[in-house]
Parts: sequence; C-alpha cells; structure tokens
Amino acid sequence: MTEPGSAYFSSLSISFDAPGEGRLDAAPEWLTAADTDRSDVGLASIRTRIVDPVVSSLLSPQELQGLLVYRDGREVWVHLESRDDSVSIFLHSADLQPEYAEAAAMAQHLASQLEDWVCETSFGWGQQRIARYTLPEQPGGQ
Repeated sequence: MTEPGSAYFSSLSISFDAPGEGRLDAAPEWLTAADTDRSDVGLASIRTRIVDPVVSSLLSPQELQGLLVYRDGREVWVHLESRDDSVSIFLHSADLQPEYAEAAAMAQHLASQLEDWVCETSFGWGQQRIARYTLPEQPGGQ
C-alpha cells in the first residue's frame, strides 16, 4: 500500500458555537475596508428595518450562522452565511433612481434573491420558500 500523495486531502471542521446568533463576529477577510452594520448607523437601520424581517421569513435561526450588511463604495450589500453556504446580495446603490431606495423595493429585491438562493443551498435544496414579511414602520410614519 502506498502513502497518499498531495492529491489526497481531507478536512473536518466542527463548531460548538450557538447557532443562529445572526451576526458575524468579525467582518470576512475580504471586507476589511468596508463599513458594516456594526459601525454605521445607516446600515444598522437598513438591517433592522429591511434585511432582518426578510431573512427571518426565509431562514430559521439554526440555518442562519451569520448576517452582515455592508457598504462597498456607493453600493450596499447583504452577506449571509449558513453552515455550508454563503452568499452576498446587492441591495442598493446611491447611483440608482430614488424610487429604488424605498424600503419596500429593497425588501422585495432581497426576498426574490434569497428565495432563489435557498433552493440551491445544502440546507434548503429543492425547497420553494416564499418570503412573507412585514416591514416595521419607519419613525415619523414614512
């Protein structure tokens, strides 16, 4: 019997962290220079008002391992992680028309993208999940 060469590699990762906390402890390595919902009040508001309701309507706390809203230049993105899958979804750009900055339009776009992503993940393979969410009222009734 011969020793396995460098072509043979195996890796196992076991984590005993509490699932579903929903916040990444640290920004991913590729996100070093971007603002995040942890440091930017505007991004935190987008997360609370738009992202959290949509995400929680499609993923259970056990499926969601991390969630981060971040800014890359003039664009706002949402990054989600599950045990075996991750995705970054474009949410908004300052260069778009004002009507695309409305909370309902951003939520609808995010819901559509997540519905498509979930059915391709290891935890939701082949499932057709439909986002059913209610956005909280913005202070001032807008």
